[in-house]
Amino acid sequence: MTKAKARGYIDIREGKKGTSYRVKVRVRDKNRPTGYYEKNASFETLRKAEIWRDKKVKELDRYGIPTLDEEIEQQEKIANSRLKEIKLGELICIYIDDPENERKNIGDSKYYGLLKITSYKIANKRVSTLRKSDLDEFCHQRRYVDGVVGYTTYMDIGYIKSVIKKAGSYGVNGSIKFIEDAMQHYKEDYKKSPKAALLEFKANERDTTISDKDFEYLRDGLFKRQEHHAAKIPYLTILDFAIATCMRVSEICRVTWRDFKEDRKTLFIRDRKHPTKKNFNQEIPLIGGAFEILKKRKAEAAISPNFDLDNRIFPYVADSVGAGWRVTRQKLIAEGINIEHIVFHDLRSFGITKLIKEGWDISKVAVVSGHTNLDVLNRIYARIRPSDIVEEYDRKIKQALTQD
Repeated sequence: MTKAKARGYIDIREGKKGTSYRVKVRVRDKNRPTGYYEKNASFETLRKAEIWRDKKVKELDRYGIPTLDEEIEQQEKIANSRLKEIKLGELICIYIDDPENERKNIGDSKYYGLLKITSYKIANKRVSTLRKSDLDEFCHQRRYVDGVVGYTTYMDIGYIKSVIKKAGSYGVNGSIKFIEDAMQHYKEDYKKSPKAALLEFKANERDTTISDKDFEYLRDGLFKRQEHHAAKIPYLTILDFAIATCMRVSEICRVTWRDFKEDRKTLFIRDRKHPTKKNFNQEIPLIGGAFEILKKRKAEAAISPNFDLDNRIFPYVADSVGAGWRVTRQKLIAEGINIEHIVFHDLRSFGITKLIKEGWDISKVAVVSGHTNLDVLNRIYARIRPSDIVEEYDRKIKQALTQD
C-alpha cells in the first residue's frame, strides 16, 4: 500500500430518471497511467453520496491505496473464480441488506417480490449452477400453481436478474448469461403462441369497474371486520380516504402529519410512483371528505403526549391493510357475492370515475389522482357507461328537488 492524500468530489447529474449524485474519490499516483487511483459510485441522494465519500476518504487516508501489482493481483483473484458459492436465496438476502437496495430505493413491488422468491425451489440452487431449466420450473409454478399472470412472472425474472448482476460485487460466483439466453427463447415462444407462453412482456391494463352495489357489499364486510374486538385498523376510514384522494394504500400508510397542509387543505405525497422519475413528490387537494377525515384524526392524535409531526397519519402496515381487504373479499365470495375481480387498487379508479361522473374536467381530476399521463385518465373515462350518466343525472335532479 502507498500513502497519499485522498480527495472526494460529487457531481450532480440530471437524467430521465431524475437527479443522481456521482462520487469520485481520487488519490494522486504517478505510477498509474491516469496519474491517480480512483473509486467511484452513484447515489440517489446527496446525503448518501456525502457519507460514502467521507468514508472512502478516511479509509484511503488511513490505509493508503494498493499498488498496481496489488490491484492486478486482486482482479486476478476474482477472475480466477475465487468467489463464494452460495444459493440464490442467500444472495437475495445479501442484496436486500445492502443499504443501496433498501426498500425505499428499490420499491415495495421488488422488495416483496424478492422476499417471495426466496420461498421457491430456485432459491435453494447455487447461483453459479442456475440454468434455463430452473427458470422454466419457477415460471411454471408461478403461472400454473400460484395463478399469476405472465407479466408478473416476467417481472420476477427481472428481479432475479438484477440480483445476480450484482453477484460479483458481493464476491459471489454468478452470471446473468443464462437469463439473457432464456429470455430469447421465451420471446420466441411468445411470438409463436402468446396464450401458451410462460411470460408476457407487457402488462395487461385493468378495466375493472366497481358497481355501487359491489361497493356497498365491501363496505359492509369491512365494517364487520373493523368492529371485531381484536381489530386495530380503521378499514372504513381508509376506504373513504382512498376513494376521496385516489391514493394507493402504500401512500396512505406512509404520509405524516407534517405532510398535511391544514391551512391549504392539501396533502404532500412523497416518492409517488412515476414511470420515469424517482423521488417524485406531489401535493394534492383534499376534497370529497378527505380534509374532514384528516382534521378529525389530527384532533384525536394531538391529545396524545407522543404526538409528533413526523408520526404517520395512518400508522399501519400497508400489507396488513391489504390482507384485511383480501380476507373480507374472500368471505363475501364464500357467501356467493361475485367480487373476485376486485382488488384494493381498483378503489383508485373508482375514485377517479366518481369525480368524472360529478362533472370534473380530466385535467383537474389529474391534480387529485396524480396522473401525469392524461391518456390513462381518458381510458378510465371510456369505461363510463351511458346508464351511469343517466343515473348520476337523475340523482342530481332528485337532490335539487329535495333542497327546494
